[in-house]
Amino acid sequence: MDNTAILKSKFRTILRSAKGWFRSSHQGYCRLSWAQEAEDLILDKYFKRRQSGFYVDVGAHHPERFSNTRLFHLRGWRGINIDAMP
Repeated sequence: MDNTAILKSKFRTILRSAKGWFRSSHQGYCRLSWAQEAEDLILDKYFKRRQSGFYVDVGAHHPERFSNTRLFHLRGWRGINIDAMP
């Protein structure tokens, strides 16, 4: 194994352990948002973390990037995303 492969392997190991530490130590203090300005978290608070529902997102852009509905979809909500671009 050359030096580059060894360094990549060590880096992956360090990154994996850092991700695990972050998840366990910051549990409950931060939340993942897929929206551009955390609109999904605002709506989630408004709907009191309801587990099911229906949404219509006009101007959806992308199913994951800057998505206001991705959080709800992962939670079990269903709906329609509409955008002018294919």
